Parts: sequence; structure tokens; C-alpha cells
Amino acid sequence: AVLANLCVSFILSDQNDKAEVVMSLVERAEEMAMSRNDHGDSSENGTKSNSSTGGNDDKPPLLHLSIINLVIGTLYCQKNNFDFGIAMVCKSLEPYEHRLSSDTWHYCKTCLLALLDKLSKQMVTVSDETTSQVMDMLNAVAKFGTNLSSSIGEDEYSYVPSSNNTISAEARKLKLAFLRLA
Repeated sequence: AVLANLCVSFILSDQNDKAEVVMSLVERAEEMAMSRNDHGDSSENGTKSNSSTGGNDDKPPLLHLSIINLVIGTLYCQKNNFDFGIAMVCKSLEPYEHRLSSDTWHYCKTCLLALLDKLSKQMVTVSDETTSQVMDMLNAVAKFGTNLSSSIGEDEYSYVPSSNNTISAEARKLKLAFLRLA
């Protein structure tokens, strides 16, 4: 969260190049950590774990860059620059199998609902590319969020949510709302 706030501070003071440097450093650090986990780390019994998040069970997925992208995307959505903001939010969830959780989905959903609100009131328009990005993201979220609860604070991996209480179900409902406005 501190790095995300630093990037937002740089953006708000028109120092976007510094924010990009911080983001690229975080991205490189995450890539190095992930490659170390893929090639050298193993669980206590000597075998690699193959959990639903794609990594080792005892190591949570790295979400620093995801959080930075979510915060920046939220900032731009708040300023009604939905084309760039939604692109950042979509980017924040990739790869979905590692970064989609009830927490990341909550903040992503907030931006999507703000966009739906503005679109329904005809206060903004977005490009066809943004609409396509939203649809692609919602399709991917519907695919990877089938066993993830949409409620924040629940242990997503030990709790089996009902079919109406999943990230996938919420993504399908949001997609329907976007299709109705298109």
C-alpha cells in the first residue's frame, strides 16, 4: 500500500515518469521472486506444491504491482478518465489465477460499478476498446472466480461458497449490466 500511495503521489504531482520507475522496479522484483519460487523453492517434503493459486501453499501470491495498478486505476476512474482507469484495473488482475481474490475483486468491482453508474446516467462515454477490455476481463473473472467467495474477510481457500456468492456470479451479473447499456 505504501508503494501504491507513493505512485499516486507522483501522479498527482505530475511526476508520472517517477511513478513508472517505481512500478517497473516492483514488477522486476516480483518477476525475480516468482522465478525463484518456480525454480528453486519447494515445500518441506521436497515436492513442489500445486495449489489453486498456482504457487506454493505457504507463499501467498505477490500482489504489490496488482495493488499499485488497482490504486492508480481507481484514481483515474475517480477523475472520470475511465478509459485509462479501467485499463489499469484490468491489468491489475492479470494473471487471474494468481491475483484474483475477494479483496482484489472488491476494488475492481467498485470501479466497474462507478463506470456503470456514469454510463447509465449518460455522464461519460468510453471507447469500444474499453468496453472490449471490460468484457474480456469479466469473462476471465467468471472463469477463474468459480470457487472464490465474493465476501471480503472469508478464508477463500477453505470455504466453499454458494453459487450466488461467488466472484464468478458477480462477474456474470456485471457483464449483463454492461451488455444492457451497450
